[in-house]
Amino acid sequence: MTARLLAAPLVLAACLIAPDSVHAFCHLTTVDPPAGQLCSTTGLPLAWFDRCSSVALLPRTKNSIPAETIRTTIQSSFDTWSRVTCEGEPVGVVGELVDADAVETEPRHASVGSNQNVIMFVDSQAVWRARMNPSAAIGLTSVFHSKKTGRILGADMEINDWNVTLGVCRGTCPPSVTDLENVLTHEVGHYYGLGHVADDEATMYFQAPAGDVQKRDLAPDDEAGLCDTYPTGTFPAECTGSVFKDMYTDDGCGCSVPGHGRSVSRGWIGLAFGLLFAMGWRRRAGVMRRRSLNAR
Repeated sequence: MTARLLAAPLVLAACLIAPDSVHAFCHLTTVDPPAGQLCSTTGLPLAWFDRCSSVALLPRTKNSIPAETIRTTIQSSFDTWSRVTCEGEPVGVVGELVDADAVETEPRHASVGSNQNVIMFVDSQAVWRARMNPSAAIGLTSVFHSKKTGRILGADMEINDWNVTLGVCRGTCPPSVTDLENVLTHEVGHYYGLGHVADDEATMYFQAPAGDVQKRDLAPDDEAGLCDTYPTGTFPAECTGSVFKDMYTDDGCGCSVPGHGRSVSRGWIGLAFGLLFAMGWRRRAGVMRRRSLNAR
């Protein structure tokens, strides 16, 4: 997710300024939102063109949460979105955490060769800042996509592990602890192409107080957004691709990070989506092997 530091609560988000109107749901698109807005109403919506995708975990170096609990939490967050039904039929998207550890260590997308969708815990302040990630951000998702078609080519999640106390809460969550499943479920929404909304009941709401666990469960607006992105009949019956293969490209690609916009050479664009720690927004649009984009 994205974030920018402001005060004390956690923020999931994109902008420091709330939108002028409440959107029931929001698509990430190939065009940045207008200044001060959470949601873009122009450009092509971003979406996966295949039913199934896989993610790999870059193992966490800290041991405060058992490794198997982390893996279970990741899969649970994906399953929450996969259980959505649209017009009585399963939405069809399937995200699977693979057994093998990730080999990629930073958000990237290669125009040739293999790519992984990676979930990584960043426990170094120097690395976090070198990537231009705001210190207030809890989670950031980089969505690489075709600017011509809106097709999602890959997505990487970064979890702030250097100044955030992460935990997996059962029932209630201490106010000093950031619930990992709460963060991941929000980030998976970005992974599937959804942006931030102003509905504070929704998983994709742009703010979250410390100790929040309400974003583990989807609100009707979240489900409606997923169904609008992947209506019944979108996918063939079987999966046709894998994340560990050459990704489809057609005109270069963009990197979306919900919440803020920035651009670099070769048409890469960064939107910001994020989970904030404090109250704000911003996230590094990790343009693969290219210069960093600047925050607004």
